[in-house]
Amino acid sequence: MNIIATRIWPLAVFGSLLLTGCQTTVENKAAAPWQYQIAYNGVDDDLLTAGLGLEGLRSTPPQLPDNPSAKQLRRASYHTQFKALNDLNPAHGYGQSHGISSSQKAIAGTEYWAQRQLNSTVSHTTLLQVPEQLNTDHPCLVVAPSSGSRNVLGAVGTTGAWALSQGCAVVYTDKGTGTEIATSQGSYQLNGLWQADTIEGPVILKSGVKNQVVFKHAYSQTNPEQWWGHMVLDSIEYALASLSRLGYSSNDFLVLAASVSNGGGAVVKAAELDTKQLIDAVVAAEPQLFVNEYEFIVNTSDHTAKITSQPLIELANHAGMLQPCASLSVELKDAPFSSQLAVIKPMLELRCQQLAEHGFLDSENELSLPEQAIDQLKTKGWTTSSMTLLPFNTLTQLWASINITYTNSYLQSEAKELICDVGYSAFNAMAQSIELGAHDWQNMFALSSGIAPTLNIEPAYFETGQLPSKLLFQPGYGFAPQHCLYQQWQQAKQSKNQYYQHVQSTSVTGKSLNIPMIILHGTADGIVSINHSSRAYYHKAKQLGNHLLRLYEIETAQHFDALLSLPDFDKDFAAMHPHLEAALDLMWLYLTKNEALPASQQVLRHSPISEHPQRMITTHNQQLIIKDRP
Repeated sequence: MNIIATRIWPLAVFGSLLLTGCQTTVENKAAAPWQYQIAYNGVDDDLLTAGLGLEGLRSTPPQLPDNPSAKQLRRASYHTQFKALNDLNPAHGYGQSHGISSSQKAIAGTEYWAQRQLNSTVSHTTLLQVPEQLNTDHPCLVVAPSSGSRNVLGAVGTTGAWALSQGCAVVYTDKGTGTEIATSQGSYQLNGLWQADTIEGPVILKSGVKNQVVFKHAYSQTNPEQWWGHMVLDSIEYALASLSRLGYSSNDFLVLAASVSNGGGAVVKAAELDTKQLIDAVVAAEPQLFVNEYEFIVNTSDHTAKITSQPLIELANHAGMLQPCASLSVELKDAPFSSQLAVIKPMLELRCQQLAEHGFLDSENELSLPEQAIDQLKTKGWTTSSMTLLPFNTLTQLWASINITYTNSYLQSEAKELICDVGYSAFNAMAQSIELGAHDWQNMFALSSGIAPTLNIEPAYFETGQLPSKLLFQPGYGFAPQHCLYQQWQQAKQSKNQYYQHVQSTSVTGKSLNIPMIILHGTADGIVSINHSSRAYYHKAKQLGNHLLRLYEIETAQHFDALLSLPDFDKDFAAMHPHLEAALDLMWLYLTKNEALPASQQVLRHSPISEHPQRMITTHNQQLIIKDRP
């Protein structure tokens, strides 16, 4: 991929506002807030599943031809989002105790798409869905920002599906991330179509670098995370203005902000910024929240720990250093995917040795190096149950990918800087770096998650004049580049430079709000640490008098329900989605019937997920284990 120019232009590179290629599109009229609209009849296509139905969502992905249409991309993206964020296995209860049932009717309605500008450099894609059978008894709008780095449809399978089943309108935002990549021969339209020969200001790569894949989240140079709350509020204003334009009384709508992961963090941030009182309630599952260095006590059955909350980039760099070594701990010998570590065991053992050489571990300690590493992770604030995910995290290079994306995003770096000589590249089955072509570019909106690993794209190590190699092939499973990223952050903390300030700009306060909020979090979450996010936020908010906040901890739930269909995951972990739906139902009853929300609690799990139904949020569950601040 030979990309030429002098700098990145986020709107030009990652999302032009061209509106061609949609045959059923109605072009924007002068005063309408949206760029285009498209209606779905509920027969061959709809708002809920893009015409796939439950069986279509469970089946193999829709095949995309060369030059796919916007309709084909949208349908394939629905399949991607539902499969990525849900466990659709009927043996685990989806379609029966929770989720979309096989008898669910298609939902006809209209979509209204728009590209919104927050300022001269920051924009986001937003999409309003208005069902034909809008709930008239309780007009409602659910704002559902995407999770992770996903496109604007990222929440269709989570809170979007629940909203439509209630007859609510839904407004989505991609939070300024999305799945587009910079290409040299074209750019993306609002609806995800890639169009050749529309490039305006692409990004330059480092001289001699080949096959670098430039993701939007990492390289938009806007640090989109600091704007996530603003984007949620802007999408609400867009939706209400559009509903008013369509003849509805926007003042009559209940507004519920609800999403998961990064999207969950976005709705909490929006609530704290909501000076116009647009939001009536919030439901956030496993939210990525940064409460700046807040101290509190966690008291478990076997120990008491003092937690000082830290940002994602601190935890990610620490985990990126230690987890590959810790995954060899005897404690994890029966963890899912632990047996597959055998093929890379020499690399991981070298990582342990390198950690000792650099002072992270002690080679003379009576504990083995892997046991020291896993103890350090627990001391850092990760729960014991989340350790079970270490082999999987290591095999997928999860922390390497997160560190590359978020380091570059917070630094607002250009792709040509190639911080620590690492980035992303696509690889074939022989582990050789390959150049992406037009077909890959065309499918990116529908099939990518916006962050590696995705579509054969992985973390890569770059050397001038050579093809990139997989990062994991660097000695010690990529020790030197990861150590470089770690040092970048350590230096930022010491100097409090722009990198540090950009991380600080993503923090939340926990301030007292006058709206109800439910936060759910799994105790086994191995990506967004419950101690550093939800527990820290809950405790600080309670200290500040936020009496309308509830925290529902789900014992042994981890971050991705989709993993529950993998071998051994269903015996070790609980699902989050049924509890998210239950929390949404509880909040709906609170808003419409003034039914009290159950107290904060931990929902215990005593049996494998296949033995459903699981225990749900009630008035009889275990109390939280958070104690007073020291």
